[in-house]
Amino acid sequence: MGRRLLALIAVVTAALLASPVSHSSPRIINGADVVDGQFPYVVSILGTQTLDSAGAFQAQFCAGVLTTASTVVTAAHCLVDPKSGRQFSHEEILVGFGPQLTRSRLQIERIASVVIHPKYDLRTARNDIAVLNLATARPDVPVITPLRPSDQPTYVQPETAAQVVGWGNTSPTGSAFPEWLRVGNVVMFPDASCGGGASFTVRGIQFNGFRADEAFPVEMICAAGVTTQGRIVDSCQGDSGGPLIVGEGVAARLVGLVSWGDTCATSYPGVYTRISQMIDFLQSAGAVVSLAPTVPPGVEVIPINEGLRVTFIPANDGSIVTTFAATATDPATGAVAQCFATPRKDGLPAVCDITTLSNTISYTVQAIAANDLGNSPPTADITAAPAPIPDPGRILRFTEQSDRSALIRVSRANGLGLPITDRAVTCRPVAGGAERRAAIRDGQATLRNLRRGWHACTVTAVTEVGRGSSIPQDFRIR
Repeated sequence: MGRRLLALIAVVTAALLASPVSHSSPRIINGADVVDGQFPYVVSILGTQTLDSAGAFQAQFCAGVLTTASTVVTAAHCLVDPKSGRQFSHEEILVGFGPQLTRSRLQIERIASVVIHPKYDLRTARNDIAVLNLATARPDVPVITPLRPSDQPTYVQPETAAQVVGWGNTSPTGSAFPEWLRVGNVVMFPDASCGGGASFTVRGIQFNGFRADEAFPVEMICAAGVTTQGRIVDSCQGDSGGPLIVGEGVAARLVGLVSWGDTCATSYPGVYTRISQMIDFLQSAGAVVSLAPTVPPGVEVIPINEGLRVTFIPANDGSIVTTFAATATDPATGAVAQCFATPRKDGLPAVCDITTLSNTISYTVQAIAANDLGNSPPTADITAAPAPIPDPGRILRFTEQSDRSALIRVSRANGLGLPITDRAVTCRPVAGGAERRAAIRDGQATLRNLRRGWHACTVTAVTEVGRGSSIPQDFRIR
């Protein structure tokens, strides 16, 4: 559904780089002109040949955002020929700074190199992101900070207010492309409407949701808006690569990039590349400012048999955490045991188990967050003691059935000498929604009526001492 629009966008983009045609690639419908000086980090992406022959208005085919003094982030589909798969060279592209698409109002900068996400898929629009390295840095222009995983819970909740900015088509049924940059007010949709097929209502207008075979909520965000007059606000052809922004001033974050949609300003939301899931790529391309963690993570410690399970909650300090670590110290002997975890791609908290501990000792636990630039301060001491909680086992195999059910085989459980009174597998949709649970019989469980998309699945076992749970594993229903 949305792929047809995406293909159209890419075809038009390719044509714009080659000839002086009217530009028509993802403009903000039912938005408004920006104030001069607002969104200074939003740039126009221009075809070199068309700029020389027909001017900036005709040459603009996508938008982008300045995230460091020398890097512009945009959509990958803007920079790839959809028929041949050829990546456009840096000589074919220019960047314009300024809100008005006239040569006299734009400051034109050359591109030194183009970096497209190595896993970008033109057919599915997954990993639709690229970085343009400027030939000349622009330290005089303010930048916007990409949304980091630690920011995500406060920035992408459903109904969170956001803004989409670009020079795209302002007419859902025709072609009306403005010279002046425009902004539209939208709201974030729940993940269940961006890969789960669920509808979502904004100001009394019901939008259809994209199915799991259309959108991938781990890597994509859906958004749309409705004005007080009941008009739908959406991005459209010509807005591709432009920013989805949440927050203002220093709190503003680049949350998404205009990627694809079905039709403009109708019954489906626009779909945006989820920036928080692209941080590793942006960091490798030099498109984010790297900081060492300055605030310790939040932690939760629960007992397991002869061990402690530590759950890490990233701090919102602007850093990109690559590793979490926790230590358990025996206060009597000073002996230290530790575990490590990396941030999860599904947005769930990172977890690790400190093992080979004694059930008779209370340990002092500390945790830190780290990246290549340094470590955070440690957390305050937490006292916790292991306990003979049953070992529930783990998932060995997840086999999808034809009717959106799954056969799940699990390893043996260990009740530590006590009878297990209940043992089950529980799967929760990563995109949100009701979880499914099934009892384990003869080492396997069958879960039925699973939603399409990714699920986080856990094995649990109960004895009179307590409940033991395995670390969640991700599986996909297609």
